[in-house]
Amino acid sequence: MARKPYTWSKVKNGDIISFHYETKRGPDKGRKLLRTILVINKLFRKNKIGGDVSRLLSGILLKKSASAVARPELVKTIIDSFGEIKLREAISGTRVILSVSPDFNADTPQRVRDILQQLSRKMGRVGGTPYRTFDYDECLTSAVHLEPIQMPLKVVEGLKDQIEK
Repeated sequence: MARKPYTWSKVKNGDIISFHYETKRGPDKGRKLLRTILVINKLFRKNKIGGDVSRLLSGILLKKSASAVARPELVKTIIDSFGEIKLREAISGTRVILSVSPDFNADTPQRVRDILQQLSRKMGRVGGTPYRTFDYDECLTSAVHLEPIQMPLKVVEGLKDQIEK
């Protein structure tokens, strides 16, 4: 089984979703690429200069088109940093649909920044974590799906054991 159809109204912080979003710069500029993210804040408002307000979706980019941003072990580290992992559905072997129960309020930017700085050190990335923001209104024009992700087998087995208890 592949992605599960979902609706934007059901998306909440901690979901792992995929959607198509237009690339704003770089070699793929103008192309709509499939992105898989761990949602940090489904909808937050950012004041622009001049009084306008942007509505944004923020998250950790896990996959862009067919290329993974992080290995399965690193994906687990990223997810663990944000809260308790909950298994929604086991697809096959190491492919699962997960959600995360965030252990913070996404409206608290300092806590999110602290988590992102810790992740940046763990990942050893020069550019920091793959944290991204997306124009929420533009996201709404694309279908959204719950995305199965690859996790280490030990983790999947542990999550299945938690459900059985």
